[in-house]
Amino acid sequence: MSLRHLSKLRIILSLEFLICNALHKRLTCYAEVLCALFYAAEYSINEQLYPPQSNVDYIYNHICEIFADAFENLRK
Repeated sequence: MSLRHLSKLRIILSLEFLICNALHKRLTCYAEVLCALFYAAEYSINEQLYPPQSNVDYIYNHICEIFADAFENLRK
């Protein structure tokens, strides 16, 4: 695995850790957590994570999948 792929994996796992951590701690400021994650996706990641999609679309979709898995009512 190349250093570029490891860097992408590290970014994705970091975002996933932040989301899961927020969910498990039952933070009351979900909007602030989401804002920080989306801001990071839009402005902090300069490398293309998944070439068929923009970084913003890719990370937004990934975050939505994590929330859908965590909250059953989002799947209805």
